[in-house]
Amino acid sequence: MTNLAPDRADLILAAQTGDAASIDRLLVVCRADARRYARRHCHASDVDDAVQETLLTISRKVKGLKAAAARRSQPGSLRSRVQGQ
Repeated sequence: MTNLAPDRADLILAAQTGDAASIDRLLVVCRADARRYARRHCHASDVDDAVQETLLTISRKVKGLKAAAARRSQPGSLRSRVQGQ
């Protein structure tokens, strides 16, 4: 499997232009990471809601994302950058 960071960075940049297909693809790519994070930090009954809220926040604040946040090695970085922390 190849490193996804450069692809994610390009995807974030494309999504920031308002390209609907890029935003959709970004959400698909982020879903697995969001689910993995939620499984570790939420009650089992809250995982689906947490993932949905995370993806909704990403879609609303995509223009504020930084391409560096796409690195997989820092699991919380994407969430913190979306929330502006």
